[in-house]
Amino acid sequence: MTAATAKFYTSVIRPAVEWLADATLILALAFALLSTHAMLAMIVAYVFVVNPFVDGQGDGGVSLDKSNPLFPNTHPLCMGLAFGVFMPEAALVYRWLPASRPVKKYLHSALHTAAIVASSIGWYVSWNTDEMVGFGHFNRLHSHIGLIALFLFYCQYLAGFFAFLFPGAPLEDRPRYAPNHKFAGVLVISIGAVAICTGVLYIQTAYAEQFGITDTNQYFTIYIGLIALLTATMVAIGVSRSTAKQADTNLSLRPGH
Repeated sequence: MTAATAKFYTSVIRPAVEWLADATLILALAFALLSTHAMLAMIVAYVFVVNPFVDGQGDGGVSLDKSNPLFPNTHPLCMGLAFGVFMPEAALVYRWLPASRPVKKYLHSALHTAAIVASSIGWYVSWNTDEMVGFGHFNRLHSHIGLIALFLFYCQYLAGFFAFLFPGAPLEDRPRYAPNHKFAGVLVISIGAVAICTGVLYIQTAYAEQFGITDTNQYFTIYIGLIALLTATMVAIGVSRSTAKQADTNLSLRPGH
């Protein structure tokens, strides 16, 4: 490389690439935050307003009473909140919140705890709904993917607690575990997004004959699935990528640099 080309690369190409990388990260974080709020609005509107579970539109709502016909509605609401809102928001806290690291850590933990509670309620409702209607357990693709996502999330939650919050956990082990914790979190969110999409497909097919799927039902379920995929993609980009300045800092800390 000649001196002229080296100077051109240093003065033009490298700043352009760094700007593009930083802009991509900022846009990914912005779209991830927007999509989690859109998911919250869509899943709440779907369950409470546009509802295929209880005799058509306008009869939406949730209930934890097994004898209440609104009982099945609680499953999509809780699972949508857990995997489409609470977990992505928890993953993004470290990247955008202008607060101290302890505040970010405890908010991250609180959001994941909310996801644990919501997903556990969703699993309880799904299990009991299958027993009441006689569908049987784990005879659908959605059930298997959802169970995998739930199992991995429980493991991730426990591993994160013992590595970062448990009083006896050695501090020197945290930097070694952190990359694996980040990767596992993105993986769980991605599998959860697939579970949401297969759940949407199940709603469209299984309930169409019994209740009928109107255009409003159809588009709401489609948009929920697309938003779930967008959220998982933007979270993966936002969490895994560093700014150019951070990348230079990390490179300078490596041995030999």
